[in-house]
Amino acid sequence: MARSRTNHARRKQNSAQGRSADFPVRQWLKLGAASAGMGAALLGFSLMGPSTGTAAADSPTDTTSASPRASSSADNDESSSTTDAAPDSTDTGEGADDDDADDSASAKGSNSRRDTADTDTDTETETESDAAEIDTAAEGVQDRAEKPNLVRVASAPVTVEDDAAVQEEDEEPPAEVKQPPAPAPPWLRERKTWDDVVADVLERWNDDTVAWINNLNASDDAKANLEAAMRALRRTFFNQAPTVDPVQIEGLLGGAISGKVDAEDADGDELVYRLVTRPKFGTVVFDDDGGYTYTPGEGFLGVDTFRVMAIDAGLHVNLLNPFRRMGTTGENLINQNAIRFDFTYEGDEWTEERREKLEEVAASLTAYFRVREAVTLTFDVNEEDKPGTLASAGSERISTAAGYWRTVVQNKLQTGEDANGEEADGEISWNWGDGNEWALGDEVSSEEFDFSSVAIHEMMHAFGWGSTLQGPGENQGANREEYDRFIVSADGRSVFTNGQWSSVNDPKLTGGDRGLYFGGKNAVEAYGGYLVPLRTSTIWGGASSISHLSDATFAGDDQKIMNSGTDEGPAPRVFSEVELGVLEDLGYYVVNPENPPYATDEESEENGAENGAEDGGEDVAEDEAEPARPPVAAPTALSPRRTWAEVVADIVDGLSARNQEWIDSLDVSDERKAELGESFATFRTTFLNQAPTVDPVQVTGLVAGVITGQINGEDADGDAIRYRIVSGPRQGSVVLNVDGTWTYTPGAAFDGVDSFRVMAIDSGLHVNLLNPFRGIGTSAFNLINQNAIRFVFNYTGDDWTEDRQDALEQVARDLQEYFRVNRPVTLTYDVNLEDPGDPERGLASATSPYVSKLPGYWDTVVQHKLQTGRDANGDRADGTISWNFADHEWALDGEVTADEYDFVTTAIHELMHSFGFLSSLGEPGENLGANRSRFDRLMVNVRGTRVFFLAEWATLNDPKLTGDDGALYFGGSNAIEAYDGYLIPLFTPGEFEGGSSFSHLDDFTFDGDDQKIMNAKTDTGPGVRIFSEMELAILRDLGYHVVTPATPPYAVADRRRL
Repeated sequence: MARSRTNHARRKQNSAQGRSADFPVRQWLKLGAASAGMGAALLGFSLMGPSTGTAAADSPTDTTSASPRASSSADNDESSSTTDAAPDSTDTGEGADDDDADDSASAKGSNSRRDTADTDTDTETETESDAAEIDTAAEGVQDRAEKPNLVRVASAPVTVEDDAAVQEEDEEPPAEVKQPPAPAPPWLRERKTWDDVVADVLERWNDDTVAWINNLNASDDAKANLEAAMRALRRTFFNQAPTVDPVQIEGLLGGAISGKVDAEDADGDELVYRLVTRPKFGTVVFDDDGGYTYTPGEGFLGVDTFRVMAIDAGLHVNLLNPFRRMGTTGENLINQNAIRFDFTYEGDEWTEERREKLEEVAASLTAYFRVREAVTLTFDVNEEDKPGTLASAGSERISTAAGYWRTVVQNKLQTGEDANGEEADGEISWNWGDGNEWALGDEVSSEEFDFSSVAIHEMMHAFGWGSTLQGPGENQGANREEYDRFIVSADGRSVFTNGQWSSVNDPKLTGGDRGLYFGGKNAVEAYGGYLVPLRTSTIWGGASSISHLSDATFAGDDQKIMNSGTDEGPAPRVFSEVELGVLEDLGYYVVNPENPPYATDEESEENGAENGAEDGGEDVAEDEAEPARPPVAAPTALSPRRTWAEVVADIVDGLSARNQEWIDSLDVSDERKAELGESFATFRTTFLNQAPTVDPVQVTGLVAGVITGQINGEDADGDAIRYRIVSGPRQGSVVLNVDGTWTYTPGAAFDGVDSFRVMAIDSGLHVNLLNPFRGIGTSAFNLINQNAIRFVFNYTGDDWTEDRQDALEQVARDLQEYFRVNRPVTLTYDVNLEDPGDPERGLASATSPYVSKLPGYWDTVVQHKLQTGRDANGDRADGTISWNFADHEWALDGEVTADEYDFVTTAIHELMHSFGFLSSLGEPGENLGANRSRFDRLMVNVRGTRVFFLAEWATLNDPKLTGDDGALYFGGSNAIEAYDGYLIPLFTPGEFEGGSSFSHLDDFTFDGDDQKIMNAKTDTGPGVRIFSEMELAILRDLGYHVVTPATPPYAVADRRRL
């Protein structure tokens, strides 16, 4: 985990070294033995703020006898960096001023990286007295160079005036004054398009409207409906085009190439994707979510492009933007091994292991950078020969003329052109000696430097992250780096005029006049509209100043890779949004990867993505127990609508019951009571006669074999029932028995589905004074299915062994015992394995897309095919199933041990999700849009009120998503009837669980022996394999023709249902 980097170092110089003065240097001088002083410094830093101290200066002429440092001014056409180490000793007296004074003569373009709490002193005041102090201090450099460095801690922010007072008392001033935030002026902000302006207007209108609704004196349901109506109005008349941010995810170095268009729609409209411009050197295939797979073809050299348009479903009407485009086009840039590195090593210390690590770090940068032409960057890599220095890196500018120029490395990456021929594009030097310990792996101890962090940092200087600025009075000329173009003052004004520096700006170099900032538009936007503070230490920091981010601002947990220094222990390895914004301003095509190289789990979660509507299927025992919700009676409006015949039946039953109570109350003999009862029965049969009821069902032959069934006719009056065939089957013949049973014989044209109608007629006059139009009988529609629902599974993954495939296919076939279809169908599934790298993976998952992306409540493709016989998605699979065999043991047959998960119950459960037992809802705040499932239409609150209005979700309902405000229920009329008139509680745990919340029955209500197949989670051991009446009723509400088989599949194994 990244931790603070604290600088306790003074830098020292040696002009005798031959290194270019333009190489930015990041040095560490040995930390002294004064452990008490060190402890005080660390404690003060953690409690009060940045440490104070002194920092040695860079000078091309001055030397010290203690720790020599290369600072030659021979070459001012390079940009480079050296990494500094923390000191091993503390300094007493004014020794800091000795070295710091020399920094004013630092060579142009040096970029020194130092520790977080650097120890520079401040010579902001330019009086003759100050100059005399500096000269005096410089005379004593060699005498005091080896004295311990005194590390002091500031108890409060120190001003420039305070600095002077501190110096007079022989106390060391702060390394860097933390400047107050500097808002960027309008000209440094991104220019807004009309689309952006309209988006801002609509967002403010949305927020103001929601606030107004919340303040209304109305019921919560009324407020929610008003909010939903507002969203529907916005979607219809002020619809915005989607935004796109395409990114390649896999295959940057090798292997399969995949990515996503990464489109978002402000209205939550569903998106479709159309290929506008095809790739030149390969082919690309898209999925419904905007993900793509690219296959290289002939001529592919590592780079290709294609363009895709994301089109939102709907009418595309926006009254504020009448010319809004139909969709948004995004360029997808493909790179595979497009940035290569060629390192030429010199020095025995560069062992094979160290070389491999440097090459690994370099290759990892391809996760951030994209190029339009494949390039090979060449670096001379040698050993650092200066004590106290960690590393350095650099690259020359492509021109010595006046102007702002890229480095050779930067120019090659951005244009593909080689500006320096056979010479190396850059140089890297590393100090493997000087007592430095380096961690090459992921684990970095408190006594080691983080090789990966330092390497990334130094390479960025070669990539052009560096300034040509030197100390005050040393900035003649107009040959600048591209980075300099974006350096501004606190008011956002450029500090250069045609590349020329004015001495009026000299105080800013050491933190005066609020210092200096980076003012690139992308960096400003990433930093929330503020200028990005650069390091401007109170004494000129040589290679550390200007070419790094401010250590005083980006401190503690907010440290960045491009801070000026680092300490032992873990250091930042993942670029922040601000740093990527700077690189974008420098001309790079950069992306923020979902899973950055070297990211910790916490950092990956911050960048990652997103939960789908798939099932988690984890162990029940992992959840903290929550109390079951009390039963909630459904309102009358949600009860099934009753026919007049049913109402009459209730009246007659009630009348019969009251009559029997009256007879029982009489003080007469039992014989007389029996006579009265028979008399009423004769009256009822004669004048209140009810038609018989029927419940036809096929009993056998659903998969194969003899096809038989029964009408299941019953007569409330006990009349004898006769059965007559009203319309015969079309593809076979049927024999109807006196008792209502039948046998069907398929004909030559039988395709798996047939039907016939039978009327059950009761004997008698058929007179009912309460229902004068009752028929002579009741018609029964008998649906014949035999192997009418077929499944085709396309398996991917070695873990799908033959016996596992057979088990899944058997489960699928057995579902025909419950489901009937009017047309024969074949359901196709892509079956694969759960991603072993996904930390959210569960037991299994399954899904099926909706048949439409337009606003409304829609079937899944599987659901639509089963209920209509129509294929809504052509050649594509109707659904997908993923399974986790790697982490769990599975029982495929009826014998399930306590250590195994029940394959059968999990397979039934997952298939039901693809059948439409799922919700479109996500976590609170993430439910824009009106493209919903049919399941959503039947979702209600605790009062039985629909929670969607015109398929829109109101944020006022967000608390219900995590179990508050009464939570959520299923309110289908069939399910309510099967649950004895109560609403069915859905799974809404206190913490949102993607893929589990809302799309399952409540685990805490249906627990123990009352667990259901569609609970959210299961445990090891035998699971539930038989649908409850309530679950079958939910399926009826979802549009299915389902039956309760006399002998359900797996009935012997699941004795809880028997």
